[in-house]
Amino acid sequence: MDTVIKYWGKASPPDTYHRLAYHSLDAMAVAEAWLTLDKALLQSITRSCGVDEAKVKAWVLFFIGLHNLGKWDVRFQLKVETLALSLNCVFEEVAAQDVAPYNHGAAGFAWFQRESDGFGFDAYDDAAMGWMRAVAGHHGSLQMDHEIQNPSASAKVISCDQSARRGWGAVLRKLILEPSGIANGESPPDPPFFIAGFCSVCDWLASNEEFFFPCIIARIFTGGLFEAPCRKRPPCFGEKWCVGRSFQIIRHETRFHR
Repeated sequence: MDTVIKYWGKASPPDTYHRLAYHSLDAMAVAEAWLTLDKALLQSITRSCGVDEAKVKAWVLFFIGLHNLGKWDVRFQLKVETLALSLNCVFEEVAAQDVAPYNHGAAGFAWFQRESDGFGFDAYDDAAMGWMRAVAGHHGSLQMDHEIQNPSASAKVISCDQSARRGWGAVLRKLILEPSGIANGESPPDPPFFIAGFCSVCDWLASNEEFFFPCIIARIFTGGLFEAPCRKRPPCFGEKWCVGRSFQIIRHETRFHR
């Protein structure tokens, strides 16, 4: 599980960053708060999906949590080489100049499709692929029809990336799906048509400190699946996050501007 937190998600070089797992949780926190505050939206999604409200919410949070799956890849991480190497020494053998252009949205969908069994789905589960296509397209493109290739790196680096992606999927299943009674291998309902836009706004709010402060926020996690310092900006150094079974939102810390 330690591998999961050795990847950055947001960075402002030279020394300010936010871990990928924590940014993913931030986006989930926005989604949870939004659906709690906007009952009409939750009811609309529930009607569209045709399953009970609790399961709908679980599916939404689970896939929002996977929106940046493609960032668990050395090719994205080496976009900020010094930071990547400080978090994960395994990457030292891969020079940044050797990393080809990399689209983390399309790659995230391709990795999910290729490694679907590691996330608890069949590769031919059209509904699961529809959800993943939508959230991976949160930057505005749903064109996900390219083949993913392993990076030009050793088996150790490739295994590290795969372990992190699958480890994050396991965290989300334990945190979100299992408490909602959703079994491994269970197919989700078809995604609502607007879920890509919903994910895009959640990602934007979770990335924007004018609206959302990741280190004082909106979440209590207990049960300790992993723990590590959060480094979003200097006042946050030393902050700790514990991720576990209990997922709760302190909504007044999430400031939606109407």
